[in-house]
Amino acid sequence: MNTLTLTTKDNAAEFAPGQLIEGLAGWQMDEPPRDAFLRLFWYTQGRGTQDVSLVQELELPHQQADCQQPFQFAVPGEPYTFSGALISLQWAIELVLNKGRDVQRLDILVSPWTEKLTLTSLEMK
Repeated sequence: MNTLTLTTKDNAAEFAPGQLIEGLAGWQMDEPPRDAFLRLFWYTQGRGTQDVSLVQELELPHQQADCQQPFQFAVPGEPYTFSGALISLQWAIELVLNKGRDVQRLDILVSPWTEKLTLTSLEMK
């Protein structure tokens, strides 16, 4: 049975621009994975075409069937996590093994505030 784990230091899920994201990525596999990557990225969801932007990717050592690897990402200055009527932008960290066959994702919030920015519509008069 294959198990992937992805945690941040103190289980933090909210990060400000410029802050460091620290954590542990790991797996317990029946055999060593063919490859292992850790990705920091953002994606949009909602109406229209989905956008995805890979911000940083780390290749992890993958010679062992059991592994725990510390990681660190620097949060870029933008874009911020937001939720709107038509589209939302979400950040995530993803552990990807075996060319995407095994994946563990952790959604995070990137904002100078402690909550997701919510966009509301303005009525034109």
